[in-house]
Amino acid sequence: MPAVPAATAPPGTAQAAATALPGTQAGIIAAPGTLDTPAGGALTLIFATIPALLRLSCGVVGAIVALWVRTPPVEPALLLPAVATLTAWSVWYAVRGLRHGVTAPLVAGDVALTTIACLAIPVLVAPEVLPGEGSWIAVLASTTIINAQVTAPARWSVPAGLLVTAAYATGAHAAGDPVEAGAHAATLLAQTGCTVVMAVVMRRRIGRADRAFVDHQRLTRESRVARATREAERQQNRDLHDTVLATLTMVGLGAVSGSSAALRDRCAGDLRTLDALADGRAAEGDGRLDERLRQVRARLPELPVTVELAACEVPTAVAEALAESTYAALSNVVQHAPGATTTLRLARAGRAVVVEVVDDGPGFDPATVPAHRYGLRESVHGRMAAVGGRAEVRSCPGAGTRIRLEWTVSGLTAPPVTAVPLPRTTRESRTGADAAAAVARASDRGARIVVVVIALAWHTAIGLPAVLSARADLAAPAAVLGGWLLVAGLGGIAGTGLLRGAPLPAWPLAAMLLAVDAVVFAAADERQLFTAANWVWGTIAWFFVLVLWGRRLVGLLLLLTAHSTIALVAVLGYGATAPADLARCAMYVYGTSSLPVAVFAGGAAIAALARQRAATAAAAYALVAEREAAELARRERRERLALAGAAARKVLAELADGRADPADADVQRRCVLAAARLRRLIAESDDVPDPLLHELRAAADLAERNGLPIDLVTIGTPPPLPVEIRRRLADPPTATLAGARDWARLTVVAGPDEVAVSLVTPDGEHADHPSDDRSPAAGGGVPAPDGGGGRVEHLDERDGEIRWTQTRWRR
Repeated sequence: MPAVPAATAPPGTAQAAATALPGTQAGIIAAPGTLDTPAGGALTLIFATIPALLRLSCGVVGAIVALWVRTPPVEPALLLPAVATLTAWSVWYAVRGLRHGVTAPLVAGDVALTTIACLAIPVLVAPEVLPGEGSWIAVLASTTIINAQVTAPARWSVPAGLLVTAAYATGAHAAGDPVEAGAHAATLLAQTGCTVVMAVVMRRRIGRADRAFVDHQRLTRESRVARATREAERQQNRDLHDTVLATLTMVGLGAVSGSSAALRDRCAGDLRTLDALADGRAAEGDGRLDERLRQVRARLPELPVTVELAACEVPTAVAEALAESTYAALSNVVQHAPGATTTLRLARAGRAVVVEVVDDGPGFDPATVPAHRYGLRESVHGRMAAVGGRAEVRSCPGAGTRIRLEWTVSGLTAPPVTAVPLPRTTRESRTGADAAAAVARASDRGARIVVVVIALAWHTAIGLPAVLSARADLAAPAAVLGGWLLVAGLGGIAGTGLLRGAPLPAWPLAAMLLAVDAVVFAAADERQLFTAANWVWGTIAWFFVLVLWGRRLVGLLLLLTAHSTIALVAVLGYGATAPADLARCAMYVYGTSSLPVAVFAGGAAIAALARQRAATAAAAYALVAEREAAELARRERRERLALAGAAARKVLAELADGRADPADADVQRRCVLAAARLRRLIAESDDVPDPLLHELRAAADLAERNGLPIDLVTIGTPPPLPVEIRRRLADPPTATLAGARDWARLTVVAGPDEVAVSLVTPDGEHADHPSDDRSPAAGGGVPAPDGGGGRVEHLDERDGEIRWTQTRWRR
């Protein structure tokens, strides 16, 4: 009998092939095998199913053949109960295996019953059926050994295979056929060893595929979480920049002469914005873009604007992005082009929605805008990019400015505001599909290796020695040996192409194999018809599998039907018409066809199911990433607002209820301080080579806009520093800078293991700030730990009329 490549891990063992996903949540992941071992789960499922079906078919076919030939010394009184028991057991084995997997009790019971049947060969198998390894118990023993190897660990399956082999040899020898005892015992031993090796190959290939899949998904998940969290942070920054920061800056620069209803309403709206950003609530409003733009116009009553708005409705998130980008553009007009004639237009251009803000102000060169300036870069370009739109800024000195915002209906669908801001990109979807395809390819390659190795190994190790030893008894030994050589050559070429992913044309090779099949049957002698010397019985079906791999199962069934027809014609042509000969022919056809069919179908099913499970697992990973990103974004949003929002919230509340006068110098200083903290917080999110210098430039820029001459001097390049360290370094000088008068000098001296930030200012009447305005990271003069990366020290000294503030980090 031929070796069988149905190698797989026992149920549950493939679960250990990959590390479980950390951070997953209950209710998201249904089964570990689906998420962490898609290929292992597919392997376990398919090759728990195949043994069940093989055992059932073997039981039914074996029962028919066993009852067909009952010549003495077969005892019907023993045969009938034995056949009934084995058939019932086959049905039970199949039902239990299909429902619950092939468990240890099933394997043990199968081995025990087969061992008993093998020992009872003298009374269960007719003598004329026994020779040639084609009796129903010979096939039963092979099936039991194969099923044991693929459904149980090797430490149990190998002894089980040896037990069945010994029992068969004992039974056949007791039946008076020592040749059969030795021949089939050798076959059973070969099947045991070959199937164990193939099981190891499959398990390792599958385990490697699952580990690679899990690693890929973990990296993808981390990347998605980081990207989504980053975008949530940027969205928060845009909203802060266009609302809270704009109001604080306006008041801090003295642009408001006194309290008014409009200012109080604006401050109250900013407080609501802070609350919404902290809670992650959705922005209010619908998708009527023209209405949203009218509301934007109403938020800037001091700016005369000519409005031309066509009725337009878009997704809510798109309307939000277009409206807020428009507000940022109009706010720039208020700040940088006061008195300019301004026009706001909304129109539809085919499938595109276009908003334009045009002014005849002094204009500017967009290429000269510093990197730390946030307005156009994020409040306009970044906000539009987040919903799949685009922004175009056209301006030059003395020629005014035109800002065009465009969103196309066929573009990316905007995400809901309540969700993680970044939708899943096409690239991510493609990556998930590629990962699932990679798992399927790895699973399929393991099965390909099994088929190629078994076909060539069995053909060489079993077929060739049998041909050489029986060549004197063959009718045409040259034809039989020539056929063997031809098939070996074809198999080597086809196997190499299959392993390289470049299979040869299948049907020409299949036709040549069928021709060899017919020649060998015709060239074998009647005495060698049912022996290993007629090698096509044992290996031709595996070569059919090899050349047809990856194609439809119906093609293999057609070839096997043709092979069975050739075999039957040969048997009848040799005059072997006795029931025993026909019974052996039937068992040979079943034994050499059922297993290749199972492996062929099982290999395709493993690849397809592994792909499906991997795609499901990738979707589950994405869901986990989305929830994790949402939670992380929510937590970081609150933490970031807690760092810089307390002072802003307090002064805005006082302005909103009229308790604070925006013309008061102390109120303006508090607004500048709160704005400086917010501006530095926003700068943390920028991707720049030197983030610390970038954040300090943002603080210095606000001071310059407040009319303070400031020099920023940098010596050396700061090493990469965590955000917490940068906050501890930048917060104290930023707080001091907000109250500085006359002039300031900000110096950064950096080396690989040390960074010092120094601020020198006049020690005026506002040098001492209230404690509620001090940065939570300042820490007075006490060294602050940074979580293992060094220490940050804060010093604040006065020398006459000079105030010196320094923060220093040492590794």
